[in-house]
Amino acid sequence: MLPLHSLILGKVKKLLNDTNILILCIDGPTAAGKTILADELARIFTKELSIKVDFFRLDWTLRERAQRENDLKVLMQDDKPFYFEGELHMHLNKYKSFLEDVHLLKKNKNSLQVEDQTLLINSLYSRDLDGTCSGENLYNFSSKKNLIICEGHYTSRSEFRNLIDLNICLLAEKEELLERKINRVKSYRSPQAAIDYFNKIDIPSFSYHLSRFHKNIDLFVDNTNYENPTVISPNKIFNWFIQDSSKPNCKLEKCGNQIDFEYLYEAIFSSSEIKQFFNLKQFKDIFNLYKFLDKLISRKLQNNTQKYERDIQTIVSDELEILYKDSIKDKREISFEIVSSSSLHNVYQRKIPVSIGIKILGKDYQEVFVHYNININFIEILFLWDGGSYEIKIIRSLNNLEKFVEKESVKLINCSIHNDNYFRKEKNNSRKVLYTPTDFCVPSFIKDEDFNIVYTGREHELTSIFSICKKVITSSETIFCHRVSQYSELNFFQKLLETSGINCVTISNYLIGINSNDRELIDSFQIWARNWLSIEKSKKIDQEKYDSEIKKEIIEANKLVSEKFSSFIMVDTYLFEKDIKHELDAVISDLKNMLKSKNRIVRKRAFEYIVNDQNGLEINTKEFLTLNGIDSNIVSREKFPLADLPTLYPSIFAEIYLWLNIRGDSSAILGSNIYDIDKENSLDVEAILESAARQFTPIVLQSSFNALGQKEIQGELTNFGYLKIDNGSFELVDACIKSNFKNILIKGCNRTIYGIGLDHIDARNDKPDGRAKRFLNKALETGQITHIVLDGSYLFNASDRDTNTIRNAYKKVSNYAISLLDNENNIFLIDLEYCVGEMNYIGDLSDSMIPTPEEIRLFTNIVRQGLTKIDKGHFNCRPSLFIGNVGTTHHSSDNNSIDSSISYHWVEKVKDQNFISAVLHGTTNSNPSILRRSTSGCHKVNVAGDFLNVYQTSLPERLNKDLRTFNSNSKYKMPEIRKLKNTLKDHEKEKIISNIKNKTEEILKVINSPEFSSKDINYFHRSSFKFSSEIINYIFSLFKESKKIIEKNKFLKANYQNISFSASMIEVPFEEGFMEVAQKLIRSGLNYFHIDVGDGNFISRKFSGIKKLEYLSSLSNRLQLHTHLMVRDPFSLLPNNKSYIDSYIESGATSLALHSRSFKNNKFLKEAIEYIKKQDCRPGIVIEVNQTDYQEIWNLISFLEINWVIIMGVPIGYGGQLFQTTSLNKINYLRKMSIDKKLDYFDIEIDGGLTFNNILDCFNSGANIFAGWSIIKDTQLSNVIKNYKQISRQLLI
Repeated sequence: MLPLHSLILGKVKKLLNDTNILILCIDGPTAAGKTILADELARIFTKELSIKVDFFRLDWTLRERAQRENDLKVLMQDDKPFYFEGELHMHLNKYKSFLEDVHLLKKNKNSLQVEDQTLLINSLYSRDLDGTCSGENLYNFSSKKNLIICEGHYTSRSEFRNLIDLNICLLAEKEELLERKINRVKSYRSPQAAIDYFNKIDIPSFSYHLSRFHKNIDLFVDNTNYENPTVISPNKIFNWFIQDSSKPNCKLEKCGNQIDFEYLYEAIFSSSEIKQFFNLKQFKDIFNLYKFLDKLISRKLQNNTQKYERDIQTIVSDELEILYKDSIKDKREISFEIVSSSSLHNVYQRKIPVSIGIKILGKDYQEVFVHYNININFIEILFLWDGGSYEIKIIRSLNNLEKFVEKESVKLINCSIHNDNYFRKEKNNSRKVLYTPTDFCVPSFIKDEDFNIVYTGREHELTSIFSICKKVITSSETIFCHRVSQYSELNFFQKLLETSGINCVTISNYLIGINSNDRELIDSFQIWARNWLSIEKSKKIDQEKYDSEIKKEIIEANKLVSEKFSSFIMVDTYLFEKDIKHELDAVISDLKNMLKSKNRIVRKRAFEYIVNDQNGLEINTKEFLTLNGIDSNIVSREKFPLADLPTLYPSIFAEIYLWLNIRGDSSAILGSNIYDIDKENSLDVEAILESAARQFTPIVLQSSFNALGQKEIQGELTNFGYLKIDNGSFELVDACIKSNFKNILIKGCNRTIYGIGLDHIDARNDKPDGRAKRFLNKALETGQITHIVLDGSYLFNASDRDTNTIRNAYKKVSNYAISLLDNENNIFLIDLEYCVGEMNYIGDLSDSMIPTPEEIRLFTNIVRQGLTKIDKGHFNCRPSLFIGNVGTTHHSSDNNSIDSSISYHWVEKVKDQNFISAVLHGTTNSNPSILRRSTSGCHKVNVAGDFLNVYQTSLPERLNKDLRTFNSNSKYKMPEIRKLKNTLKDHEKEKIISNIKNKTEEILKVINSPEFSSKDINYFHRSSFKFSSEIINYIFSLFKESKKIIEKNKFLKANYQNISFSASMIEVPFEEGFMEVAQKLIRSGLNYFHIDVGDGNFISRKFSGIKKLEYLSSLSNRLQLHTHLMVRDPFSLLPNNKSYIDSYIESGATSLALHSRSFKNNKFLKEAIEYIKKQDCRPGIVIEVNQTDYQEIWNLISFLEINWVIIMGVPIGYGGQLFQTTSLNKINYLRKMSIDKKLDYFDIEIDGGLTFNNILDCFNSGANIFAGWSIIKDTQLSNVIKNYKQISRQLLI
């Protein structure tokens, strides 16, 4: 046995310890000896390991011979290398399907079945069948150990990596390979033909493959000498990588109309006739879509937000529909789907980049993805297919937003190859970078690594996922975890990463992966990722259903706003007030009704609108508590921000449970069953919540259907929850929320995340029929239930443990659970916990059934299939929990021999199906070690009786002993205890609270409950934005009062020089109508113009105002020309060898405004101000939106001795942005100070974000000059003048 054989044998032995079916792959170029090695290893494994060995030959995935031979004739007509043998001459998806079938077989393999299992694959290429794809192969898998050797080109692709166990690559000197190739094909191909094929296809295709996917190879072997194959280091394979920088790196530079589309088309897809399903004309149309998108986004960026009428996504969809219809006319039908659009919200926040991704689908399900990424100075178009990701970078400027520049510099780069970092000497010493949303989101495979964190926040909140992916692809030693809201987008970015050689995996809505040269880390990731790999046949259907449910809610939100709320429009899910002045009462009425809507998006956007419109609005704590029936003279803070209100309410936990699993923590969330449900004073709720807050840990407060169920009478039988509470679920919600209010707003506790759950909505207590569903539906009306337990386990009935018997029993359990999900609109985003069984029994056996991992998977399969079958597959896409019996019992002591760690093996078996945690029930009097051991798989641990025990035994001795004695009937005593509670003295209540707090802290420590940072809390908290009518009315009393304060702050024109509108025509190019528009405005009475200047450094945009100033100053000397210098150094020289200050004063500026941060300190700013005064020009300063220290601002004004300021209503750099209402407070403060200081005159100019709705607010707050363009802008000049005159009437100019 050769040393190489011994090495591989040792690795295989080790790997077989963890699996019954092992996949070993042998990759390599033509004639490398793959088949010889595969056959020899099969002989050795059969002999040494006594296992069943089978093969998958990748030649089986070849296209039919005739098709390849015809294409070869085309390819040989030019001298270009062909890089895409695997992508175009093979059906590698057949290989992937085979690997997925084997993986699924391993996952679903039932230990109770001893018979062999089979797998038939067909439509395989066969040389023996005249080179057609008519072959088939049958695999018989032994119930013992199996090994499949997959040999042939291209096993190392990233989409295969997590499906295989060991990947070997055989290489050899190219001269040796060529000699072997010639000898091997001499019977049907001449030596010259073999040489041509070798140089044209064999070597380029494999070199390209290896350049992209080398990091997916475990073992490199130099097989130049058959008799002595040698393991080599990865840094010895560099000569195999693509070295030619022209192709397929395709670094191309072209300009303007000289773009060679044929070149681009062939550079991306090759000259093969077996290429993409769209032709050159369609490629050109798809490419040129960027011009349409660029102009669309540019328009949106500059338009007044109140003038938006249609969603960007709708407009783009309409354009794609035109392309689709054109493809039908051309008899080359292709369809389009928008798959990535979540960064569109950047438009409304005036953030760049803005991107959109499109999937192009052919009739044979061929796919190409195109991603358009629009930046200030360039656009990136990414074509993505199996052959790689190709970026076309178009250098152009958005300075002229109305006119597309005539010449663009175009660069084409293959993004799939980045070998520059692979051979760095310091590669293993460099500190790794983790891109992650928050502190807690650190996967287990990297927890022991040394890394820097780059926080990415929610979805596109801080960083777009496209930007993250580009950084990961181009930077070695990076790890990333990022959440994406829709699966179409998630799958798109997974495809992008995989085609670029990045190993990644999707887990629920998260994309997680690595780009590293650290072999240990790569191996750790692969082992970790393989356990998460989800490949079920229904996955695509379920994900499409999930996305459709998300889209349905968005469509419904748009429709509701459009049809029912006349003051507002909703565009791309963002809410805007219409550009028509509405009465305040009408606006408030619309917002009130939106906050009461059943649609969460409508509620959320309405709340965000209120917060943004009246930024800084605060809630009076005492008033708020009184409104909620809580009387207290002591509060932890006098006021708190309205923006914080949603954080006081409960949250779902699904992603917290998910991350406990991803992190690999033996840690659990405490699910606390509560009994003292009293909206006035719930002692156990307050105690448990306070303990959790002090430990910074999330917690779930819950009560069961058996406890809270409504009273219903059936014949002589009365069914009523044992707590005897009318509207039990409403009382539960009220008690939990009020207790949290008290803890935070009175006691000053830390904020934590808490959930409110309904435990065991079960078949046992579902009497009369349907009572359970009626209870659930009523409870969901609260809008605050975050967790429900669906329990049909009472229906379990199995006479034996035969697989079919268990399957039939589980179907009844599953069907009942699923039947409770009818009210799906309210349940979709609620945490679901399915009860497999707590106390299931087989036949007459006295010991309850403890399910095996295989039986748990049997149950989860049934649940998932059942949901998909009834068109509720979207539930399968969210992380779920399940209850299984580990051997604990209810309301009695458990012995320490119970092995609760079996839950770990359950979860490992089903976590790829989104069942990410078991839940431990039946914990009363359980030994702490049982709870502790369970947390490896149970990331939620329910505790009920122990809290009730503490509550009862803490009651004062003067009460009846029976009430103070804990036993199995204790819960039935709670109604009486609750009545007596009001007779307890304060210190007696405090004793109960103190003891429950101590018990809570003890349990939290035992189950190692996670400690959250403030970032974690902000990230994971998901509010329903559902508030009571009383709270909603209170919010609008504050909102209305805030609006009225602005009205009351009207100032006399005591120290105004004048009241003027100033046309800020930043987005109107001088050459395109500026002169005509300016003349019309001047003839209509306008005397003020606001001229913006950008240097491309201080802000990202660069534009001059010289021509505009020269022209305007030539028209009349009565014009006031206010010039706003957004430049890094106002004294730096322009090409005319004059500074910005001198150039603009000479061009006609009557006033010049500077930014304080353009100067090293205020002394230098003062010198600039004095210099401007000497030039007989009026100086001023610009107050930016982030300058919030009002006293400091006034001190600077006094120091500079100026009488004019520009207050920015938006961040600098763009017109048409959303107005920042905090600017009103600045205006108000500065106007008051100017009056108090008895200044003769003081001009306050407000710049940016002005609308017909807020311009009067600015005037009433004290502004007297109003700089804007979007407010009057229109495509018709007559309407521009009309809008200006309307403003003049409003301001009485």
